[in-house]
Amino acid sequence: TGCHRKKKLILLQHYHHLMTMLYCWYATTNAWKYNNNNPYFAAMNLMVHSVMYSWYSATRTGWKSPKTLMMMITMIQLLQMFGGVSIVYV
Repeated sequence: TGCHRKKKLILLQHYHHLMTMLYCWYATTNAWKYNNNNPYFAAMNLMVHSVMYSWYSATRTGWKSPKTLMMMITMIQLLQMFGGVSIVYV
């Protein structure tokens, strides 16, 4: 279950965290020899998660997030995913 409000985690959350863990392991042990872009990937991940958790914290205080902001956060998550893939494979 999720650590907030006892909600079950969806498959996508499990997949995301498993793939991120495997990527970090592989990049740390092997890929750095061929592509040293991991600091960029990590910085992008830090920025996106900072926005996500700031938004989440604000909503836990009772603040009602505008739908456009929720959509923008989803968009930066998608951009991170595609940006991360392009950084790794370029």
